[in-house]
Amino acid sequence: MAPNQSSSSIEIFISYAQEDKKLLEQFTAHLSSLKREGVINAWHDGEINAGTEGAKQIEEHLNSADVILLLLSSDFIDSEEHWQRDVTRAMDRHNKGEARVIPVLLRPFDWKIKQLDGLQALPRNGEAITSKSWSNHDDAFKEVAEDIRKVVEELIPRQLEKVPEETSDAVTTSIPKPQWLPLLLKLQSFHWLSLLKFLGISTGLTTLVVFMRLCGIFQASELWFFDQMMQFQPTESQDDRLLVIEVTKEDIDKQEGIKRGSLTDKTLLTLLKTLLKYPQNQPKTIGLDIYRDFATETKEFSQPENKKLSNLLKTESRIIAVCNIGDLSQNNKGTAPPPEIPTKRLGFSDFLSDSEGIVRRQILSIETPKSSPCWSSKEPVSNAFSLELAQHYLGKQYEEIKDRSIRLRLGDTTFDLLDGRHRGGYSFWTDLEGYQVLLNYRVSCSEKKKNDCSPQYVAERVTLDDVNKSDFLTKYSLKDKIVLIGVSDYSYEAPWFTPFSSKGHAPIPGVIIQAQMVSQILSAVDTKNPRPLLRVLPIWYEILWILFWSLIGGAIALLRFSSIPRLRLSTKGLIISGGVVFISLYCSSLIYFITPVKYWVPFVPSALTFLGTGGVVLYRGFNPQKS
Repeated sequence: MAPNQSSSSIEIFISYAQEDKKLLEQFTAHLSSLKREGVINAWHDGEINAGTEGAKQIEEHLNSADVILLLLSSDFIDSEEHWQRDVTRAMDRHNKGEARVIPVLLRPFDWKIKQLDGLQALPRNGEAITSKSWSNHDDAFKEVAEDIRKVVEELIPRQLEKVPEETSDAVTTSIPKPQWLPLLLKLQSFHWLSLLKFLGISTGLTTLVVFMRLCGIFQASELWFFDQMMQFQPTESQDDRLLVIEVTKEDIDKQEGIKRGSLTDKTLLTLLKTLLKYPQNQPKTIGLDIYRDFATETKEFSQPENKKLSNLLKTESRIIAVCNIGDLSQNNKGTAPPPEIPTKRLGFSDFLSDSEGIVRRQILSIETPKSSPCWSSKEPVSNAFSLELAQHYLGKQYEEIKDRSIRLRLGDTTFDLLDGRHRGGYSFWTDLEGYQVLLNYRVSCSEKKKNDCSPQYVAERVTLDDVNKSDFLTKYSLKDKIVLIGVSDYSYEAPWFTPFSSKGHAPIPGVIIQAQMVSQILSAVDTKNPRPLLRVLPIWYEILWILFWSLIGGAIALLRFSSIPRLRLSTKGLIISGGVVFISLYCSSLIYFITPVKYWVPFVPSALTFLGTGGVVLYRGFNPQKS
């Protein structure tokens, strides 16, 4: 045994071409630190003693080496002797798991040879020692030596396990090998420093992405993906608890009399009388989604229809009307409610639209500012029009319970609200005040065109002209329904964009949005066939989700440089594996969204950490001297 070598030393066999002898000398000099530590015993045919059989010594060392280094160059590949003797035997032992074969690229040439396929060559960046990409040979040899040290450190524990078996019987009997020794040696050989670096990269990138997300940098892209997933919603039947009466431009133009709003008093009175004409076919609730911020009966308007309409609005408990809270930041001062209707039969009609004008959230209740027109008779209108309609329809047992600690509850149904800890893709700058939930649009198909499916067909729709026809009450059932009355003439009220607008669907009237919101509430509390609400995870769960995909991305990249041949990925394998996992990320996000689970999990931040961590690990692996 050579000086400073122990029985646990790793034996290294170096195969090279004679034309590369000077490079061999430089290389072995860089291995001298490992030799002096006693962890390796490097040998090559330059150490054959005079007067001995060289071929026999080469064969012995080739068969006993733990690591076989192939110093590759064009001359090495051209040598039949090296190829038939060294490479063939080395690969045979490598495939059997008896030795580790490591190609070292000395001079530039095409080394992608089938027999060496799957081996990780050094330097890791694939640039030969003498190529111009290295400032000098020492830098390249230093990196190669460091990688060989890692391989040696991994093999030493395995070598130690063999030591007791190679000693005498007296030694093995006097010093028994503990059962836990193999496990301890494996733990010692594990690259804990590399693991900590990997975890540091993943955690750092996740922290950066989460911070950028909360600052709103990804909000536009997250909301775009929200819309794409919403468009994958399966179609559902129309909500038969609702009937929408649209006041079209033609309906408005046909009216006679003085207009103080979209509908004259005479037209509105006729409409309400028609709906309440037959007791056996009356709606349970009537939602008047039309602004009337003026008194019906005044000195100027004291005709019989004015008095009758005023009295009907005051006394009919089934009529729910609207006001608009307004938003001074948007130059919207709001709109007052009809003065004849008491506060308990009023709801605000305000929508929450994002920066693109798309309605993705539903506000159920809010603390109305005193400056708002929605203060009626010294009382605030604090509930949304949709919530008031749903509560009136459901009955007194469904009075809401408002408490931030227990969310908002109707009956036995709890509404998970958006707030500081449940933001989804919304940034810190997004106003989540009040009781807000995500709007889970119901997509239904038109009765006339079964292939025309859109959120605008959430319920059956008729026009004011249809109501005025003599056969309306025999053709349509109103019994125990919610009838929503609203204007669809865009000259009176601008339409609203939905997540489906980017798919080619036109914006829809506000009364249809209200129908969507009422339907969501009714369906959520339905005990027979509940329709789940769309929710978001708590922020800490979202961070763990993002971190998980970051770790997956880094782990796949690490397999590109695995020291275990069976686990090592080729470039093609890396691309395929990464692509499959990335598609799995998107599919899992989509499944959570459209199935009854109904969670909006973060896709964009997870995709960024997945790609980012994988990219950093690959960069460090291919450019260790820079990292």
